[in-house]
Amino acid sequence: MQRQFEPPTEYYDERIKSVDENIVASIATRQHLSHGQPGFPKDAYMEQWAQQYAVPIPLLQRTFALLFGWRDIVRERVEPDQFERFVPIMTAENQQDLWVTVPYLRQYNNCSIVEVLLASPHLSGPVTVDLDIAGYECQRHGGGGSRGYWRQEFVVTPVVPDDQAATLGMTIRVASDGRIRRRPSDEPEPQPIPPTIFRPRSG
Repeated sequence: MQRQFEPPTEYYDERIKSVDENIVASIATRQHLSHGQPGFPKDAYMEQWAQQYAVPIPLLQRTFALLFGWRDIVRERVEPDQFERFVPIMTAENQQDLWVTVPYLRQYNNCSIVEVLLASPHLSGPVTVDLDIAGYECQRHGGGGSRGYWRQEFVVTPVVPDDQAATLGMTIRVASDGRIRRRPSDEPEPQPIPPTIFRPRSG
């Protein structure tokens, strides 16, 4: 059950009510125009906006990061309850030196877990992975990695029937920002992976 939100203060300046309402309307318009896939503003855009409106860049980054996770926020989180079994999928797709692999499902009594594995010499920083399966809800559950490798898990509901696991119509969207937190000075700046769509062959 989702915990009730508690405001950090009871104070509110009623003079800014119309401003806040415009913010809410802008968020709704943003989601509508982007069909729920807004992506993330380029660094150059945020630097320009920060200077133009005197808003700190860290605040803009946190705001757009929160908006980027819109779908995960508005949906109630499903936590895997009781593990039952593994179901093999073993499907993969390769585009421009980026391998995307889905090895198996982990079946629980209330959901399925799909694990997406990425491997590429161009992977060098945070990676954004989205999964769509027609007829199912897919929520990011956990993930991480290092240079050249990334793993992202998704909670899929309702439970995927075992006999349909190998023929799931999956659409996987991958993008990275190409940043390295600890990059040697003599190493060239990595190029980000542009938004790329994969539909792994199965069956």
